[in-house]
Amino acid sequence: MNTKSHIYCSNCGAKNADGAKFCESCGAKIDMPIKIEGGDKSNDKSTIIVPDQSSVIDKDSRCPKCGSKNIHIGRKGYGGGKALLGLVFLGPAGLLVGQMGANTVFRKCLDCGNKF
Repeated sequence: MNTKSHIYCSNCGAKNADGAKFCESCGAKIDMPIKIEGGDKSNDKSTIIVPDQSSVIDKDSRCPKCGSKNIHIGRKGYGGGKALLGLVFLGPAGLLVGQMGANTVFRKCLDCGNKF
């Protein structure tokens, strides 16, 4: 079994060498790569690792609502609305409230729209 790690471009999906900064296929910058451990794609035990999130997502994940495998994996960013409320109630330090929940990994089914 091949134990090399590869990263895949989030723009075009091309396989790149682990640690690549730019996609070899389309040239897009690889900021938050999706990394597949164990280069053997036929291995049913392969996992997708979302870097800096310490969460592992099974490559055969399915939507719990409709059973589809057409799933988008994303991250939440800074919440401007929460920051504005924090600013009103807590002053300038309240701007940090917008950071709450940022970088949380979420999954969304592209067929039925279910977020989980």
